[in-house]
Amino acid sequence: MLAESTTGYICGFDVYSGIGKTIHETVTGLIRPLVNKGHHLYMYNYYNSVSLTEKLRELGVYTCGTIRLIRGAPKELQNIAKGKLPVDTTVYLRKVNTFVLLWKDKRVVSIITNLHNADTQQVQRRKRVRRRDGTTALEQVTVNKPIAICDYNKFMKGVDHFDHMVKHYHFARKSHKWTKKITFYFLQMTLQNAFSLYKSSTSDRKKLTLLQFHEVAIWSLLKWDKEEWPATTTTYTHLVQAPDLNDDTGPAYAADKSTPGPSGVRRPLFTSTPQAEASTESEHEISGTMSLDELRQMTQNQVSNLH
Repeated sequence: MLAESTTGYICGFDVYSGIGKTIHETVTGLIRPLVNKGHHLYMYNYYNSVSLTEKLRELGVYTCGTIRLIRGAPKELQNIAKGKLPVDTTVYLRKVNTFVLLWKDKRVVSIITNLHNADTQQVQRRKRVRRRDGTTALEQVTVNKPIAICDYNKFMKGVDHFDHMVKHYHFARKSHKWTKKITFYFLQMTLQNAFSLYKSSTSDRKKLTLLQFHEVAIWSLLKWDKEEWPATTTTYTHLVQAPDLNDDTGPAYAADKSTPGPSGVRRPLFTSTPQAEASTESEHEISGTMSLDELRQMTQNQVSNLH
């Protein structure tokens, strides 16, 4: 997914099918509407490589992200990453506008960027320090952190923010058919995008919460107000929901339209269950009065037939 870094607005997506497109084709396809516009793209190490970074720079897209060193990084950096690198040390190699950096904190972090250089900035962070008496404590320490890593941690949150917001009221459920689940996922993606636009453009002093926005959007779709939505000038008639073919409470093409009941339960088309057509004899058996002996004899015959 391609998301805006601060709001989590999904700009584009591509369904992963395991085969077909390569990583280069997937990334260039998603970023195609934004080429030659000076956008900054931050990616995980699953997508990044030296060749892709150089290709995107030719397309006018500036990129930054973590990288797996086996994807085109110089052998010198691969050997350094395997060895013992001192803490708070930055090592880099440069090819034209592409930088591959290694920074050692708790472990070695590898970054590739065509947007930054190898400059660092001082950052305060907590570090667990062991004292002489054997106890440990958290202390504030100053480290020289590459600016590329600082910006990566700052802007690589768009998709994570979207995933976090979706999980609050997640209405997609497991299903044997993946098409059903992904359809509901797309509907929730649309709702979340609309909520992001609402927060950034509304002038309301008190904004709606995510749950309130869901309720307003869903009821607006369910309720049809002729005054609010005037008739269109097109020759096409409005769509009308047909009765459920699997609904056994009435004929498939009944004149009365069923309406949703509480919690999505469909209300019956009739106030009482319609009686099925039957012969005169069966009607007599259903509506007639039977004695206790006749009822006992009928029950014994049914049991003998079952055996």
